[in-house]
Amino acid sequence: MRVWRLPTGDSQVLEGHSGEVSGVEFGPDENLIASAGRDGTVRVWDLSTSQATVLTGHQNAINAIAFSATGKLLVSGSSDKTIRVWNLVTGEVGVLVGHSGPVRSIAVSQDSRIMVSGGEDGLVLAWDLQTGTFRRLLGHRDQVRSVAISPNGRRFASASWDRTVRIWDAMSATVQSVYQHDDQAWYVTFAPDGNTLASASTDGRVRVARVAAGAVSDQSSIWSDALTSAIVGFDNILATP
Repeated sequence: MRVWRLPTGDSQVLEGHSGEVSGVEFGPDENLIASAGRDGTVRVWDLSTSQATVLTGHQNAINAIAFSATGKLLVSGSSDKTIRVWNLVTGEVGVLVGHSGPVRSIAVSQDSRIMVSGGEDGLVLAWDLQTGTFRRLLGHRDQVRSVAISPNGRRFASASWDRTVRIWDAMSATVQSVYQHDDQAWYVTFAPDGNTLASASTDGRVRVARVAAGAVSDQSSIWSDALTSAIVGFDNILATP
């Protein structure tokens, strides 16, 4: 894995995984980064030393990782159908079981109380990280490849291979709005303002929508090649790979 420092262009190589690196996530500390591997391990790197703490326990490839806002918790989702919640301060590990297929995406709320997961079983699960209990958000008819939580925690969003993006009310766990791509939806993300949503699809289109009270309005599209991710930054600047 290579980490690039901008604007100097200096890079740092981090070696340790025995297989493909499937995901990376920056922590709140600029020297903290986590990587997920097909080798079933999570590595938490200190960029000041290039040393890693290796977290083991998953029995299959890890597909998704996410830090809590404080960096105290790191959550990982795996093809072994489980989610693990790693307390990086105490070393405690919680194992969450609810999906019947590989876990493909996870997101943690800003207050670190709620986590949302999406899986190949077509389920979106909303977890209470304090109790380990979950609610099922039903409606997708194919794999859920991406989930997101709005910055204020009031809405969830999910993108599925059934070509739909669904916006959910976090309190009631009910769907508020649905819109559709022409092919598999791979990724969804909220802008920092929480009122703009972007989704990417293999139809080659990023759809950008304004979200107010759960309703979608003012949709626009950006065309490119087949897309599997997109990021909306401050001032609604959109970036795609």
